[in-house]
Amino acid sequence: MAFDRNVTSANLSATMVVDELFPAGFNLEMFSTDAAITVDAVVATEARMSVDGKLVGGVTPAPKVVTITIEPASPSLPYFVDIVRAYETTLTPFKVELTVTLPAIGRVFTFTNGLLTSYPPMPGAAKTLQPLAFQFTFEGLE
Repeated sequence: MAFDRNVTSANLSATMVVDELFPAGFNLEMFSTDAAITVDAVVATEARMSVDGKLVGGVTPAPKVVTITIEPASPSLPYFVDIVRAYETTLTPFKVELTVTLPAIGRVFTFTNGLLTSYPPMPGAAKTLQPLAFQFTFEGLE
């Protein structure tokens, strides 16, 4: 019988599609141990106090920010480099889709209508070459 509180992330899988560059998609591999795929918290409600002390709030759609951190030796790195080069040479952002499967919790997350928003131009050089963190901002999550 499987352990019912499994939180293993070592068996996650992720696929990225960039229609103009990689319409069939590519698998992400060799994630960093300390931060494979992270997602920033989403601000669900804008809340403030009125001058007479009443709380008001409203919902505004918010982007989903995902950081993918890979090792410098990752076979996925050339794909990220190609995305960066395409952005820089065409001065055009390309739409990105990301699907992340987490078998431990039986969930699949599909991030839609995204853009590459930040990237490291090279790995840091310390005792060893350091992981590279690529940040994507998505409009939707299914």
